[in-house]
Amino acid sequence: MVRKVFIAVFILFIFLTGFLSADYLFNVERQTVHLWINKDGSLDIRYYITFKNNRRGKTIDIVDIGLPFDNYRLDTAKASIDGYSLTNIRESEYIPTGVEIHLGSRSIPPNGRGELVFSINQPEMVFEDDVDENYASVEFLTNFFGDKFTEGATYLEIFLYFPPGVKPEEPRYHKEEFTDTGYSPDNRFYYYWRNSAADAALAYHVGASFPRKYVDEGAVKKVTIFTRIGLFFGNIFRNLIPQPLIFPCLFPWGLIIFFVVFGIISANKRKMQYFKPKLAAKGVGIKRGLTAVEAAILLERPLDKVLAMIVFGMLKKGYIRIKSQDPLLVEKLIVKEPKYHDYEKDFLETLKKSGRPSRAELKKAMIKLIEDVQDKMKGFNLRQTRNYYENIVDTAWKHVETADLDNSVEWAMLDEDFEKRLPERLPSDRTIYAPGWWPYYYRGYYGRGYTGGTTIGSGTGKATLSFKQFSNSVSTGFESFSNNVVSSAESFTSGVTSVTNPAPSGSGGGYSGGGSCACACAGCACACAGGGR
Repeated sequence: MVRKVFIAVFILFIFLTGFLSADYLFNVERQTVHLWINKDGSLDIRYYITFKNNRRGKTIDIVDIGLPFDNYRLDTAKASIDGYSLTNIRESEYIPTGVEIHLGSRSIPPNGRGELVFSINQPEMVFEDDVDENYASVEFLTNFFGDKFTEGATYLEIFLYFPPGVKPEEPRYHKEEFTDTGYSPDNRFYYYWRNSAADAALAYHVGASFPRKYVDEGAVKKVTIFTRIGLFFGNIFRNLIPQPLIFPCLFPWGLIIFFVVFGIISANKRKMQYFKPKLAAKGVGIKRGLTAVEAAILLERPLDKVLAMIVFGMLKKGYIRIKSQDPLLVEKLIVKEPKYHDYEKDFLETLKKSGRPSRAELKKAMIKLIEDVQDKMKGFNLRQTRNYYENIVDTAWKHVETADLDNSVEWAMLDEDFEKRLPERLPSDRTIYAPGWWPYYYRGYYGRGYTGGTTIGSGTGKATLSFKQFSNSVSTGFESFSNNVVSSAESFTSGVTSVTNPAPSGSGGGYSGGGSCACACAGCACACAGGGR
């Protein structure tokens, strides 16, 4: 009998020991984040977080929320749980930059559920856009919790509200495209991101740029490379290195800074490299038969120029006409038995009902085009093939100078200085017959009618025009297409190359196009492992 009692007591002891030593374990069922960009450059942040505590988890009595910078305004912090106000909000003792919210009598017991609402104002969250000086940038990383505390999936929503007056066509998302857009009850335009199977132990990064005229003159912070390095190391030492170890770590700073700067430069260079390095592996022979557009991809010409070449080629063949130059609006024309290239079909599929190309669909089209060229290059020598097409460009210029314009102009467009060189390479005192495709282009660009019997420039009989008229219209039109087909060439290119030539796993650096990121981000909520304790 005594033995049985001892065994029962021992089992009960083991059970209670396991129960009492349990750590936090919960599911974040839902996390909704609202971000309001204010005219003074600050960001109003509001979280709605629904916790479902595990039956084996400790009571959730404190919740830590990570914040972007330590200059957050604690006096603006407010919190409630299930509608009950919470007043004990203080600087967190558990995470480097953030607050801890004490739930008190409203703590969430094992197997319990509760919705926490938290809001605060974070100053100085609007930064220079690193692509367009007329734009400002905001980026944000959501709060996350330690992976040893969390289980299950999270339904994540993020709303980013632009300053009053921002129009739907003006903002530009960064690396992660929004799920939807809309207007708030107070008529502020917003981007909306949704992930129905998010991980509560991961931070999710969103960002956007908008015209800086919508915030106060001094609200936009300037970010230099030294600021980025400072922010980067500030976060490393604040978040990872114990205070007593800071000074012994000073010695390798110079080497570390070198690698960080090198990483930033490499990341920017990578944005313009469309192909993974393996394409440069030694192949055999030259790949002939590429179109001018495909050759432009092979030579890694700017994607806005490549898109302009596609538009030009389709105008030339009478497949489209231009309804508006700025914004660029395109109308598909009915053509009997058209012979589309794949990338021309893909371009037509990007057109919305208004005729405006969808940026998201253009990105997909460019990714597909790059992948198609990469497939065609398998087994061929990249360096030799590039030299071959560079020579074709040189030959094209010679044909242009002798008034052979029907086929040579498209290849001359591969020249990186095409718009500048065309007027320089053509003598202004000569007249030529208008090429067969020029009426489509002339009508499309200038919006005026054109008839083949009309004399343009000097001469009589067939339609003629001076080299000067021809070169000015073509070079100006090409530049216009390049500028208007995508709103931000660098961020567009970065979005494409992040898919076709992503940074190696584990590499540092890399900033989402159009944003200022350090933490690496200047505008990021770098929340460390938080959660109930």
